[in-house]
Amino acid sequence: MAALLALIVTSLIGNMVALSRLLYAVAKDDVIPQKLTQLNKAHIPSNAVWTVTAISIFIPLVGRTAIGWIVDVTTIAATIIYGLLSWSAYKFSRSENKKTESLIGISGIILMIIFATLLFVPTPMAKNVITSEAHFLFTVWAILGFVVFHYIIKRDKTGKFGSSVTV
Repeated sequence: MAALLALIVTSLIGNMVALSRLLYAVAKDDVIPQKLTQLNKAHIPSNAVWTVTAISIFIPLVGRTAIGWIVDVTTIAATIIYGLLSWSAYKFSRSENKKTESLIGISGIILMIIFATLLFVPTPMAKNVITSEAHFLFTVWAILGFVVFHYIIKRDKTGKFGSSVTV
């Protein structure tokens, strides 16, 4: 039980540190409000920590099943990101004529396809398919993402994100 408690506490602390630092870095790049860049005396982005806390505090209230949907959505997102990074690594290494890195990029793409297949294609042996509710949540999350990126690109006066809607 002590090991399980240590796992949970360190995961919570690690996620809090990672998310607050991510918000801090994005705010430093002037993508989100500058209030999140303020550091306290201990050089901790306390406003970012409070923002993550304020958002996270409501998640347990949605229930155990809904938390499973959130995990499913993050699994879908991680699979997509993994595939995009693998594709980028492949394209970059191919242009640099680096065969080993190209092979690694292709391997990542193949793994992404396998994971995506396991997520989306039902198998008779296991019930590992993403639920309808998670698909709906992913769709809502994607639409909210488009809205946020539209806002960010519209606010971008320096052109660091480009001018294309596909950014």
